[in-house]
Amino acid sequence: MIFSIIVWRWLNTATTIESHYEKGELKLEPLPTDRRREKISAFLEKYQSPFMDYGGVIVDISDIYGVDPFLVVAIAGQESTLGKYCTGWNCWGICSGCVSYGTPELGIEAIVKILNREPYQEWSSYPANIERVSEHYAADPDWSRKVGWFYEQISIEQTR
Repeated sequence: MIFSIIVWRWLNTATTIESHYEKGELKLEPLPTDRRREKISAFLEKYQSPFMDYGGVIVDISDIYGVDPFLVVAIAGQESTLGKYCTGWNCWGICSGCVSYGTPELGIEAIVKILNREPYQEWSSYPANIERVSEHYAADPDWSRKVGWFYEQISIEQTR
């Protein structure tokens, strides 16, 4: 409970990049061989996720903070069936789902910021060490296996 309160306070006082992103001030040009946007977007569309239009945003924000975007999507897959069963754009189970975000971008940025901090920081960059993240993120002993399944499915997703 104390951890939840600390995270809630930190998330609600942190500066966000959403306004910069919306104004077009934040631009990251993908490398020609970078297929992450396409893989994530195709995966989210395949499962009719409410985040299906945010694949590029997930990659952009993840890149800013040095977090593996496949991990961000994989956690959403496990915690809320890719955003189908969550409220307030919190499809990662942050603070046991008690925190809401006004926009998808704010929800994405919140999880990425959490994964960019201790104790997750060294394990959340590409390729993510899901087993080590799970030691601190979830109580479910099968969490890493379940998140790993989503991670693998995104990795092998065929793009058009």
